[in-house]
Amino acid sequence: MIRIAAAAVLLVAACSLSPSASLAPLGSADGSQPLSPAATVTARTFEDGELHVGTDVPPGTYRVVRAPSQDPEDFCYWERVSGFGGSSAETIGNSAGVGPRVATIDPSDAGFISQHCGTWTSDLSPLPVPIDDGVWIVGVDVQPGHYTSQGGTACVWQRLSGFGGTSDESTEVGSVGSVEIIPTDKGFSSSHCGTWLPG
Repeated sequence: MIRIAAAAVLLVAACSLSPSASLAPLGSADGSQPLSPAATVTARTFEDGELHVGTDVPPGTYRVVRAPSQDPEDFCYWERVSGFGGSSAETIGNSAGVGPRVATIDPSDAGFISQHCGTWTSDLSPLPVPIDDGVWIVGVDVQPGHYTSQGGTACVWQRLSGFGGTSDESTEVGSVGSVEIIPTDKGFSSSHCGTWLPG
């Protein structure tokens, strides 16, 4: 079940805010004076399991922060499903791999299944680590531009238009240590390519 790490909610007549919003200072009734200091609602988190969307986990984009590992047992696997019957036909989108992972859960999804991933969070702050194996958010973790890596025979990278785990969100796939990330990209995924550096 979802855990709320911390919450601060300011109720204002005829106004509602999403649970993950940061609350800015609000003015008085005539707009002349602030009523209170800013209040911040911290990230939602949840663990591995079979989760019902809307009950166990709200729709939205989440990430799990994991160190890269080459152990297959360490691979994070997740999927969005339309039901819990266990059939492949119920899989809407999925992804697997090591390092940081990102997933977007749609309001129309019935469930979200996560295995060997650890703690998911709605905190999408920049990760202060090298761009290596994993899924990275463009404009947050990695900026648009040209990047190179040592590559290798097992190197695979993808430019992503979203994090739903569907094939149509993969806008380009490459297998050499060179990529041009463009401003309209949403994400960048890398596996067995080494560390990516600008240039």
